[in-house]
Amino acid sequence: MLIAGLLMGCALLHAQVQFAPSGMSLEQYEVVGNCDLKVTYALTMVPEPQKRDYVYKDIQVLEVGKEVVKSYSYLLYQQDSTRTALSAKGADAAPQLQQAVLPVEIYRYPKQQQAEVVYRTILDGPIYRYVEPMEQMTWEILTDEKDILGYRCRKAVAAFRGRTYTAWFTMDIPVPYGPYKFGGLPGLILALEDKDVDFTWNCIGIKKEAGSGSLIKKYKWDYTDISRQKLATVVARMYADPVSFIAVSMGAKVTNRTGKSISMLYNPLER
Repeated sequence: MLIAGLLMGCALLHAQVQFAPSGMSLEQYEVVGNCDLKVTYALTMVPEPQKRDYVYKDIQVLEVGKEVVKSYSYLLYQQDSTRTALSAKGADAAPQLQQAVLPVEIYRYPKQQQAEVVYRTILDGPIYRYVEPMEQMTWEILTDEKDILGYRCRKAVAAFRGRTYTAWFTMDIPVPYGPYKFGGLPGLILALEDKDVDFTWNCIGIKKEAGSGSLIKKYKWDYTDISRQKLATVVARMYADPVSFIAVSMGAKVTNRTGKSISMLYNPLER
Protein backbone atom coordinates (compact mmCIF):
# COMPACT_ATOMS: atom_id res chain seq x y z
CA MET A 1 0.00 0.00 0.00
CA LEU A 2 1.28 3.44 -0.92
CA ILE A 3 0.09 6.67 0.62
CA ALA A 4 1.88 9.49 -1.16
CA GLY A 5 1.15 13.11 -0.52
CA LEU A 6 -1.79 12.20 1.72
CA LEU A 7 -0.45 14.32 4.53
CA MET A 8 0.62 17.27 2.45
CA GLY A 9 -2.38 19.65 2.44
CA CYS A 10 -2.94 20.34 6.11
CA ALA A 11 0.65 19.77 7.13
CA LEU A 12 2.00 22.48 4.86
CA LEU A 13 -0.19 25.01 6.64
CA HIS A 14 0.31 24.25 10.27
CA ALA A 15 1.85 20.77 10.70
CA GLN A 16 -1.47 19.55 12.15
CA VAL A 17 -3.81 17.10 10.46
CA GLN A 18 -7.11 15.46 11.29
CA PHE A 19 -8.08 12.03 10.06
CA ALA A 20 -11.16 9.89 10.50
CA PRO A 21 -11.47 6.13 10.14
CA SER A 22 -12.15 4.85 6.64
CA GLY A 23 -15.57 3.49 5.77
CA MET A 24 -16.38 -0.12 6.64
CA SER A 25 -18.82 -2.60 5.14
CA LEU A 26 -22.19 -2.91 6.86
CA GLU A 27 -23.19 -6.06 4.99
CA GLN A 28 -22.43 -8.57 7.74
CA TYR A 29 -23.79 -8.09 11.25
CA GLU A 30 -25.54 -9.72 14.15
CA VAL A 31 -28.73 -8.41 15.70
CA VAL A 32 -28.16 -7.75 19.42
CA GLY A 33 -31.55 -6.26 20.26
CA ASN A 34 -34.47 -4.05 19.26
CA CYS A 35 -34.37 -0.27 19.47
CA ASP A 36 -37.31 1.26 21.33
CA LEU A 37 -35.94 4.81 21.49
CA LYS A 38 -33.48 6.64 19.22
CA VAL A 39 -31.87 9.83 20.50
CA THR A 40 -29.65 12.11 18.42
CA TYR A 41 -27.07 14.51 19.87
CA ALA A 42 -24.92 17.26 18.38
CA LEU A 43 -21.43 16.78 19.81
CA THR A 44 -18.84 19.55 19.93
CA MET A 45 -15.24 18.72 20.85
CA VAL A 46 -12.36 21.11 21.54
CA PRO A 47 -9.13 19.38 20.45
CA GLU A 48 -6.85 22.15 21.73
CA PRO A 49 -7.94 23.86 24.98
CA GLN A 50 -5.79 26.91 24.19
CA LYS A 51 -7.68 27.41 20.90
CA ARG A 52 -11.32 27.53 21.95
CA ASP A 53 -12.57 28.71 18.55
CA TYR A 54 -11.26 25.57 16.81
CA VAL A 55 -13.69 22.68 17.29
CA TYR A 56 -14.61 19.29 15.89
CA LYS A 57 -18.29 18.51 15.38
CA ASP A 58 -20.00 15.14 15.25
CA ILE A 59 -23.50 13.72 15.37
CA GLN A 60 -23.95 10.97 17.95
CA VAL A 61 -26.83 8.49 18.06
CA LEU A 62 -28.10 6.62 21.11
CA GLU A 63 -30.22 3.53 20.44
CA VAL A 64 -32.02 2.29 23.55
CA GLY A 65 -33.45 -1.20 23.85
CA LYS A 66 -34.19 -3.61 26.66
CA GLU A 67 -31.32 -5.94 25.81
CA VAL A 68 -28.70 -3.43 24.69
CA VAL A 69 -28.01 0.31 24.47
CA LYS A 70 -25.79 1.42 21.58
CA SER A 71 -23.97 4.72 21.05
CA TYR A 72 -22.14 5.64 17.83
CA SER A 73 -21.13 8.39 15.38
CA TYR A 74 -23.78 9.01 12.75
CA LEU A 75 -21.21 10.66 10.46
CA LEU A 76 -19.14 7.47 10.49
CA TYR A 77 -22.28 5.43 9.89
CA GLN A 78 -23.10 7.58 6.85
CA GLN A 79 -19.61 6.98 5.47
CA ASP A 80 -19.96 3.23 6.10
CA SER A 81 -23.32 3.22 4.32
CA THR A 82 -21.85 5.01 1.30
CA ARG A 83 -18.97 2.57 1.08
CA THR A 84 -21.33 -0.40 1.36
CA ALA A 85 -23.60 0.93 -1.39
CA LEU A 86 -20.70 1.75 -3.75
CA SER A 87 -19.08 -1.63 -3.11
CA ALA A 88 -22.34 -3.35 -4.06
CA LYS A 89 -22.12 -1.54 -7.40
CA GLY A 90 -18.55 -2.74 -7.97
CA ALA A 91 -16.66 0.39 -6.91
CA ASP A 92 -13.17 -0.10 -5.48
CA ALA A 93 -13.10 3.09 -3.40
CA ALA A 94 -15.40 5.40 -1.48
CA PRO A 95 -15.13 9.02 -0.29
CA GLN A 96 -13.07 9.52 2.87
CA LEU A 97 -14.58 11.49 5.75
CA GLN A 98 -12.62 14.75 5.93
CA GLN A 99 -13.16 15.62 9.57
CA ALA A 100 -12.41 14.21 12.98
CA VAL A 101 -15.25 12.50 14.85
CA LEU A 102 -15.62 10.50 18.05
CA PRO A 103 -14.77 7.08 16.56
CA VAL A 104 -16.24 4.99 19.36
CA GLU A 105 -19.12 2.54 19.38
CA ILE A 106 -20.42 1.44 22.78
CA TYR A 107 -22.74 -1.47 23.47
CA ARG A 108 -24.14 -1.49 27.00
CA TYR A 109 -25.81 -4.68 28.24
CA PRO A 110 -27.91 -3.78 31.31
CA LYS A 111 -28.66 -7.37 32.39
CA GLN A 112 -24.99 -8.31 32.40
CA GLN A 113 -23.93 -4.85 33.62
CA GLN A 114 -21.19 -4.91 30.98
CA ALA A 115 -20.15 -2.60 28.17
CA GLU A 116 -18.35 -3.49 24.96
CA VAL A 117 -16.35 -0.58 23.58
CA VAL A 118 -15.17 -0.43 19.95
CA TYR A 119 -12.55 2.15 18.90
CA ARG A 120 -11.85 2.76 15.20
CA THR A 121 -8.39 4.16 14.51
CA ILE A 122 -7.56 6.46 11.59
CA LEU A 123 -7.91 5.46 7.94
CA ASP A 124 -7.73 1.68 7.55
CA GLY A 125 -6.00 1.17 10.89
CA PRO A 126 -6.99 -1.50 13.41
CA ILE A 127 -10.39 -1.57 15.08
CA TYR A 128 -9.88 -2.20 18.79
CA ARG A 129 -12.34 -3.66 21.27
CA TYR A 130 -12.49 -4.05 25.04
CA VAL A 131 -15.08 -5.06 27.60
CA GLU A 132 -15.57 -3.32 30.94
CA PRO A 133 -18.25 -3.08 33.66
CA MET A 134 -21.01 -0.56 32.96
CA GLU A 135 -20.22 2.74 34.64
CA GLN A 136 -21.84 3.28 38.04
CA MET A 137 -21.73 7.06 38.23
CA THR A 138 -22.46 8.91 41.44
CA TRP A 139 -24.61 11.89 40.52
CA GLU A 140 -25.54 14.84 42.69
CA ILE A 141 -29.03 15.89 41.60
CA LEU A 142 -29.61 19.62 42.03
CA THR A 143 -32.76 21.74 42.15
CA ASP A 144 -32.05 23.68 38.95
CA GLU A 145 -34.54 23.14 36.14
CA LYS A 146 -34.90 24.15 32.49
CA ASP A 147 -36.73 23.11 29.34
CA ILE A 148 -34.97 21.27 26.53
CA LEU A 149 -36.95 20.36 23.40
CA GLY A 150 -40.13 20.83 25.40
CA TYR A 151 -39.07 18.46 28.19
CA ARG A 152 -38.68 19.63 31.77
CA CYS A 153 -35.12 18.81 32.85
CA ARG A 154 -33.24 18.64 36.14
CA LYS A 155 -29.55 19.34 36.64
CA ALA A 156 -27.04 16.80 37.93
CA VAL A 157 -23.26 16.76 38.43
CA ALA A 158 -20.80 13.86 38.50
CA ALA A 159 -17.10 13.11 38.05
CA PHE A 160 -15.93 10.62 35.44
CA ARG A 161 -12.32 9.69 34.60
CA GLY A 162 -10.64 13.01 35.13
CA ARG A 163 -13.49 15.37 34.25
CA THR A 164 -16.50 16.83 36.05
CA TYR A 165 -19.75 16.81 34.08
CA THR A 166 -23.03 18.67 34.26
CA ALA A 167 -26.03 16.80 32.87
CA TRP A 168 -29.61 17.86 32.20
CA PHE A 169 -32.03 14.92 32.31
CA THR A 170 -35.77 14.54 32.01
CA MET A 171 -37.91 12.21 34.09
CA ASP A 172 -40.59 12.57 31.40
CA ILE A 173 -38.58 9.87 29.59
CA PRO A 174 -37.64 7.45 32.42
CA VAL A 175 -34.67 5.92 30.62
CA PRO A 176 -31.44 5.87 32.70
CA TYR A 177 -29.07 6.52 29.80
CA GLY A 178 -27.31 9.26 27.91
CA PRO A 179 -24.61 9.65 25.24
CA TYR A 180 -21.30 7.79 25.28
CA LYS A 181 -20.97 5.86 28.59
CA PHE A 182 -23.10 8.24 30.64
CA GLY A 183 -26.16 7.12 32.55
CA GLY A 184 -27.49 6.23 35.97
CA LEU A 185 -29.98 9.09 36.34
CA PRO A 186 -33.76 8.63 36.73
CA GLY A 187 -34.36 9.94 33.22
CA LEU A 188 -32.86 10.42 29.77
CA ILE A 189 -29.89 12.81 29.55
CA LEU A 190 -30.67 15.55 27.00
CA ALA A 191 -27.62 17.78 27.51
CA LEU A 192 -24.17 17.13 28.90
CA GLU A 193 -20.86 18.96 29.11
CA ASP A 194 -17.66 18.81 31.11
CA LYS A 195 -16.53 21.63 33.39
CA ASP A 196 -13.90 22.80 30.88
CA VAL A 197 -16.48 22.78 28.06
CA ASP A 198 -14.19 20.57 25.97
CA PHE A 199 -17.00 18.10 25.23
CA THR A 200 -20.64 19.13 24.82
CA TRP A 201 -23.59 16.95 23.83
CA ASN A 202 -26.95 18.58 23.04
CA CYS A 203 -30.00 16.54 22.11
CA ILE A 204 -31.41 17.49 18.70
CA GLY A 205 -33.91 14.69 18.18
CA ILE A 206 -35.88 12.00 19.97
CA LYS A 207 -37.73 9.25 18.13
CA LYS A 208 -39.78 6.58 19.85
CA GLU A 209 -39.79 3.46 17.69
CA ALA A 210 -43.24 1.91 17.22
CA GLY A 211 -43.97 -1.75 17.84
CA SER A 212 -40.92 -3.96 18.11
CA GLY A 213 -38.69 -1.09 17.02
CA SER A 214 -35.75 -1.15 14.64
CA LEU A 215 -32.86 -3.57 14.94
CA ILE A 216 -29.71 -2.78 16.90
CA LYS A 217 -26.81 -4.22 14.95
CA LYS A 218 -23.23 -5.13 15.78
CA TYR A 219 -21.11 -5.38 12.66
CA LYS A 220 -18.81 -8.30 11.92
CA TRP A 221 -15.52 -6.51 11.43
CA ASP A 222 -12.03 -7.69 12.32
CA TYR A 223 -11.52 -6.62 15.92
CA THR A 224 -8.31 -6.53 17.93
CA ASP A 225 -9.01 -7.17 21.61
CA ILE A 226 -7.18 -4.91 24.03
CA SER A 227 -7.49 -3.44 27.51
CA ARG A 228 -8.83 0.08 28.05
CA GLN A 229 -5.52 1.18 29.58
CA LYS A 230 -3.43 -0.18 26.71
CA LEU A 231 -5.76 1.33 24.12
CA ALA A 232 -5.29 4.76 25.72
CA THR A 233 -1.54 4.41 25.14
CA VAL A 234 -2.03 3.30 21.52
CA VAL A 235 -4.40 6.19 20.74
CA ALA A 236 -2.06 8.77 22.32
CA ARG A 237 0.77 7.44 20.16
CA MET A 238 -1.44 7.56 17.05
CA TYR A 239 -2.27 11.23 17.62
CA ALA A 240 1.33 12.14 18.42
CA ASP A 241 2.74 10.55 15.25
CA PRO A 242 0.09 9.50 12.71
CA VAL A 243 2.71 8.93 10.01
CA SER A 244 4.44 6.19 11.99
CA PHE A 245 1.09 4.77 13.12
CA ILE A 246 -0.12 4.45 9.51
CA ALA A 247 3.18 2.92 8.39
CA VAL A 248 3.30 0.34 11.19
CA SER A 249 -0.37 -0.57 11.62
CA MET A 250 -1.33 -0.58 7.94
CA GLY A 251 1.93 -1.74 6.41
CA ALA A 252 1.81 1.40 4.27
CA LYS A 253 4.56 3.43 2.66
CA VAL A 254 3.95 7.03 3.70
CA THR A 255 5.51 10.03 2.01
CA ASN A 256 5.89 13.20 4.08
CA ARG A 257 7.82 15.82 2.16
CA THR A 258 6.95 18.75 4.40
CA GLY A 259 10.07 18.50 6.51
CA LYS A 260 7.88 19.14 9.54
CA SER A 261 6.80 16.93 12.39
CA ILE A 262 3.15 16.02 11.87
CA SER A 263 0.76 15.37 14.74
CA MET A 264 -2.97 15.51 15.39
CA LEU A 265 -4.49 17.66 18.10
CA TYR A 266 -5.44 15.44 21.03
CA ASN A 267 -7.58 16.22 24.04
CA PRO A 268 -8.66 12.84 25.47
CA LEU A 269 -12.23 12.45 26.67
CA GLU A 270 -11.07 10.05 29.38
CA ARG A 271 -7.96 11.28 31.13
